Amino acid sequence: MLTTTITPLHQQTPSKQVSPGFKSNPRRTRNPKTALAAMDEDDKDEILSSSAPSHFYCPLTLQVMENPVRNKKTGHHFEKGIILEWLFVHGNATCPLTRKALHPSDLEDDEVLQVEIAQWKEMEEMEMRLAGILSPESSWGCY
Repeated sequence: MLTTTITPLHQQTPSKQVSPGFKSNPRRTRNPKTALAAMDEDDKDEILSSSAPSHFYCPLTLQVMENPVRNKKTGHHFEKGIILEWLFVHGNATCPLTRKALHPSDLEDDEVLQVEIAQWKEMEEMEMRLAGILSPESSWGCY
């Protein structure tokens, strides 16, 4: 008999692994230009997200949020488009973490968190440029 263990989204933690092509974190390499040559945009995004504070992650996507909204009843944060999809497209009327009733009016944009995330992304990008991992023209599009 085949058994599968499924971890609920609210119990999952964001992956902090580096792409399989790396033997170690490229930010720690002695030659940043070598690391840059080996990275594609997905690798750069992965490095950026691997150092994000845990409260910057959406518990549904496990990605750093860009447009965070807060559930006024529980204080949980979600990526806006994802939680609205959960409510409208999938026809759910509950919080995916607590299973308690959730209405779109219970959600509010969290502009403070959005600014914190944008500032963090900007600082990370600047640090990577200074380390030579990210070229001056490159951007993660976080503005």
